[in-house]
Amino acid sequence: MVLFSDLPLNERMAEKLKNVKVDFAFQPIFDKKSMKIVGHEALMRPRGSTPLELIKEYRLEGGLHTLELATFFGASKAYYERGLKGRISINSFPSECFGQDESEVFFQCFPDISKHMFVEILEYTDLDFDKWILKREQIRSNDIKIALDDYGTGKNYMIAVDVFEVDEIKIDRMFVSRIDEGTYNYRLIYNMVEFAKTNSIRICCEGVEDMHELAVLEGLSPNLLQGYLFDKPCEIEEFEELYID
Repeated sequence: MVLFSDLPLNERMAEKLKNVKVDFAFQPIFDKKSMKIVGHEALMRPRGSTPLELIKEYRLEGGLHTLELATFFGASKAYYERGLKGRISINSFPSECFGQDESEVFFQCFPDISKHMFVEILEYTDLDFDKWILKREQIRSNDIKIALDDYGTGKNYMIAVDVFEVDEIKIDRMFVSRIDEGTYNYRLIYNMVEFAKTNSIRICCEGVEDMHELAVLEGLSPNLLQGYLFDKPCEIEEFEELYID
């Protein structure tokens, strides 16, 4: 479990995070050409519930900002503690942004994180445009990249690419699944990839689970691949056994 108590948080932030019981698993992201790991996505693992259940609970209580803090501080702390290298993709709510004091504390705690970080915009909550403007300024002023998670589902579609000014699109598993068995998903992903190439946006295909799907995707030439075919998200014990000497 992530210990927030040993971070130099101010009193208000420490109070918010003291009851958040989470850990993080990391799923490798592979470069399509070299098939080497280029980074990891941090996936929250709450104690006693699923991530979606925790999000629902905090949203009903008006506490999504606390989860936003827990995700950024917790994932970054785990990234360094586990000796990871390359990019770290951290999920983020489009309805939340750090306050100035929170941003300052974050970069004091993790001064080098910006050169590794991709902020993945989730589709679970509505966009708060005013907060997004502030968040975008924080992101861009620190040279952090923006990815659009679960592209093609929920609220994350074409208009979101322009609103969020993304550097990368992550195509959801629902489109990758059984792409080898019919033309509908193939045409959807083909159009997504062509749109991304035209706009100089990188593409990551998530949820690749078998060699038949991979064979089709190789012909579409996404930049990145992620899924159980290559590796499942690793909990801390398994991750250390597999990836840390």
